[in-house]
Amino acid sequence: GGHKDLAAEASQNCVVALMGVGFTLVAIPLIVPIGTANLQALGFVFNSLVSLVLACVWTSLEAEGRSAAQFSLYALLYGSYWVCNVTTFVLPSETFEPEV
Repeated sequence: GGHKDLAAEASQNCVVALMGVGFTLVAIPLIVPIGTANLQALGFVFNSLVSLVLACVWTSLEAEGRSAAQFSLYALLYGSYWVCNVTTFVLPSETFEPEV
């Protein structure tokens, strides 16, 4: 029934959100050793690669009924957005000096 579908959808949404949190927790300690701009560039490249893979295989995964693979790729895509978001909030503070 509808309740099982709703519960499954809610748990999938939680997993996707946790991917974003996980990517954020990985990105924060990498800001200093890699550099904010480099980390942002890596985030954009990873995001582009996952998007390309999704675009190439989405229809075939759907036809084969491999929804777990679709979901995993989508969760990776969503999580990779967070790396770019973390660096976007850090770059202005590094670029512009604070006013005294």
